[in-house]
Amino acid sequence: MDTPIKSLSLLVLVAVFYAAGCNTVYADYDKGKAAYDNHKYATAYKEFAPIAKSGDPRAMRILGQMYRHGRGVTADVIKGTTWIHKAASSEFAPAQYDLGTIYLNMAVTRGQFAKADKWLTKASRQGHLEAQIRLGKMYRDGYGVEADDVKALVLFSAAGRKIKDIRGARDQLAKRMSKSDIARAKNMGMSIFVNPSKIKTFAESKKSLKDVKGKCGTAGKELYMSADDVEATASSLKNCLGKEWSGNLCSSQVDDLEKTFRKLNSVAESMKKDC
Repeated sequence: MDTPIKSLSLLVLVAVFYAAGCNTVYADYDKGKAAYDNHKYATAYKEFAPIAKSGDPRAMRILGQMYRHGRGVTADVIKGTTWIHKAASSEFAPAQYDLGTIYLNMAVTRGQFAKADKWLTKASRQGHLEAQIRLGKMYRDGYGVEADDVKALVLFSAAGRKIKDIRGARDQLAKRMSKSDIARAKNMGMSIFVNPSKIKTFAESKKSLKDVKGKCGTAGKELYMSADDVEATASSLKNCLGKEWSGNLCSSQVDDLEKTFRKLNSVAESMKKDC
C-alpha cells in the first residue's frame, strides 16, 4: 500500500507534467498568434495546426480563418468553415460569432437564418459584444427573424455598457417602445432568449424584400427568384449531413452548393452596380 507521502508525491508529479503541457500549448498559441499578426502565415500554420488538432478552440478558429481567406494555405472555404464550426461547438464565443456571421452573410433560406440566429445568440449570451450588436440589428430590423424590439433593446443595452457607439441606437430604439416593453427588457435581460425565435427567409424580411423589388433592378429580381434553388440545395445537403454540420461533407451536394454560391456571387456583383 502506498504511503501518504508517496501518494502526495505522485499527485505533485502529475500536476507538474499537466502544468508543463498547458504552458507548452499556451506558448505555441502565442507564437502562432504573433506570427499571424505579423502576416507570417507559414509560421503561424506550423504553430496552430498541431494544437488545433489537439482541440484548442483558439487555434481552430484562426486556422479556419486562414483556410477561408487563403492565408498561408490554399483557400478552402469548406475546410475553413469546418474548423470554425469545431471551435464554436467548443463553446468558444469568438468562433460562435464568426460562424453566425458566416451563415448570416450567405443567408437566404430559413435554415441559414436559423443557424445565424443560433450561433450569434450563443455568443451574445456569453457577452460577445459584436455578436450582441449584430443580433440586435437583426431583431430591430426584422432581418431573418421576426422583429422584436424587446430583444433588440436587451442586446443593445448589454453591448452599450462597453461600446459607446451603440448607445445612440439603443436610445433611438427605446423612443419607439412602450414603457412596459422597456421594463420587460430591463427585467428579463438575456433570459429572454430561452425560446427559439420565429425565423424568416430572405424574401420574407420586409426591408430586404423592399430593396430587392424596388431598388436593385434585374439583379435584385434574380436574387429574389433564386431563393427556391438555394432552399432545395440546402435541403439536399442537410439530408446528407444531418441536422448539424459535423465536417463530414458530401461531395456531390457540396458541388451543387458551390455552384449556387458562384451564381449568387455573380448576382451580388451585379447588385453593387444597381443598388
